[in-house]
Amino acid sequence: MISNKAVVVVKIIWFFRKFDSVQINWIDRCSNKAADLLCNLAIKKKCNLYFNTDYPVEIHNIVINDAIK
Repeated sequence: MISNKAVVVVKIIWFFRKFDSVQINWIDRCSNKAADLLCNLAIKKKCNLYFNTDYPVEIHNIVINDAIK
């Protein structure tokens, strides 16, 4: 049986075929804690998070620390 992660990778590769060139940069989660927190929150709550600069208060310090680095 194919894992869900493998299915996602195949879909991403198929999507990238539509472009002339694609560059992927791996960023370790410890280097972008705000994005990691938001992704985990969205996965946990099975939802999409939509916000502009008015991000949730819970991530304020993480966003500030990521911006300083």
